[in-house]
Amino acid sequence: MDEITVRWNASTLNKLIGLTFKTNYNITIANLRNLQRLLDCSNFTQYQTKGVIIKRVRFLKKALRAKLDEQLEDEDIIIDYCRPDTPDPITDEIINNLQKYKQLNNREIEYLNNMVEDRLQFGVVQSKITALKDIIAKVEDGDYQTYAQANIMVMKWIDDFVSTSREISTKTSRNEIRFGDERIKDKIRDVLSRLGSTSSIIITGMQMFNEMLSPGLRPEKLYVLMGLPGGFKSAMLLKLALDCVKYNCKSYRPKDPSCKPAALYVTLENTNEESFARAYNMLCTADDIENHTVDEIYDSMKESGVLANKDMDCIMLYRPNMSISTRDLRAYIEDYKSQGIEICLLIVDYIGRIHSDQRAANEKEELKNVTNELKSIAVDYFIPVATAHQGNRNGLAVANAAKREGKSDIGKMLDSEYTGSAIEVLQNADMQLFLYLERRVSDGRLFLSFNRSKERYRPQSKLSYFCQPFDADNEIKLIDDIFDEKPAGIVGLSSDMEQIDTDLLLGQKNRHDRYNFPNRTKGSKTDDAFDLKPLGT
Repeated sequence: MDEITVRWNASTLNKLIGLTFKTNYNITIANLRNLQRLLDCSNFTQYQTKGVIIKRVRFLKKALRAKLDEQLEDEDIIIDYCRPDTPDPITDEIINNLQKYKQLNNREIEYLNNMVEDRLQFGVVQSKITALKDIIAKVEDGDYQTYAQANIMVMKWIDDFVSTSREISTKTSRNEIRFGDERIKDKIRDVLSRLGSTSSIIITGMQMFNEMLSPGLRPEKLYVLMGLPGGFKSAMLLKLALDCVKYNCKSYRPKDPSCKPAALYVTLENTNEESFARAYNMLCTADDIENHTVDEIYDSMKESGVLANKDMDCIMLYRPNMSISTRDLRAYIEDYKSQGIEICLLIVDYIGRIHSDQRAANEKEELKNVTNELKSIAVDYFIPVATAHQGNRNGLAVANAAKREGKSDIGKMLDSEYTGSAIEVLQNADMQLFLYLERRVSDGRLFLSFNRSKERYRPQSKLSYFCQPFDADNEIKLIDDIFDEKPAGIVGLSSDMEQIDTDLLLGQKNRHDRYNFPNRTKGSKTDDAFDLKPLGT
């Protein structure tokens, strides 16, 4: 691209410096490449006497070179790379204010990315306009041998213009990977930054559930829990929110380091009072919450690692049935972001109680639209989204018939065949799990079975069915076994299945390698960091 002239000021450059140093899923390598290209082709002659501009430009160019060409990642090392050989007050000012420059929300990041693209696109127009004028003059003067020649001249200019513009545009290429693209290495780096780190994966307190998820709830994925009426769907969604804080508070890395991560539990069924009381029972005791004082409730829930956690928050948000749409969910996420809270897991209880942003002709279309929009939220915010939906009457009939016949592992019989109208839900779900409450015949112990009936992505685990026991004295509290040598869950409730060694099924070495807990023993406190290996290992 030819040299272009654009207007610059210190304020804009400060924001672009913040953009370069900030870690955010909306800032891709392509975005930074565009900024680097814009600076390289911009004419700064008029600013040579303005040190506040030129020195910021030099600092920004060095930072981009460090990140993109040298592939440096550590912020302190990049800052040292950008320092001039001799002390400079303007550079010191930039470094001292770097954290302030990085305070950009998602809308501001989008604005800056678009601004850079617009300036580059204007540069393309500037660089191509002379050639276009020549072509117009030749056409007007009849300076061509044939009509075909005239057409070729014009079409060649158009193709060249479109090709250059497309190279700049991240809007069109963001969701595209061209294997023959000369910038494919940058794409690979973006892929690895989004998938290659476990710092954005949410694990639960149950070993076998994590194994089934491989190894937890992944960003950009939509999880749908299916179940019969009263089948623990809402309670399981709440447990996911609680587990998020309890078992991920030290390992999770927010996309914006200045923000505190939080699990957002949006319920359109149970009130906040009901949900909080249920959370207390799940975490502490089966005893009625009203039998305890404020201090007793506070102390016991804090001891569980969920309440008053300085590293991660859990937010319960109640809204009446059908009172909000998926658009409101985006507004909540953005509103919390403005408060310095980054939502790392969104839970919606449940699909049938929330509106779509689009007008739907019938219930099936509404369900399809809602799940599609929930999936978009997962992708746009790079977070896992979990929700629930009820199975149909046929599933209930099958379960009741199996109970009357004294069969075990009824949950294994319930899969996508019994989703009814929820077939529209499956089209957008990345993983569907059917939940079923069942008592073991031998001792009456209550279990919750998990049947992975559908997955869009390929999990690393072959485990598709297991049963997790409840606490014998608290049948709302599932047993957490994440720190135990062996899982509490079993692969089946029938007598012949209970004897199967879970180490053979899961792989003892593989499981403990995946959750590499240094110096961990049963009963140890939960405030240590999880050191998970990257996906694919």
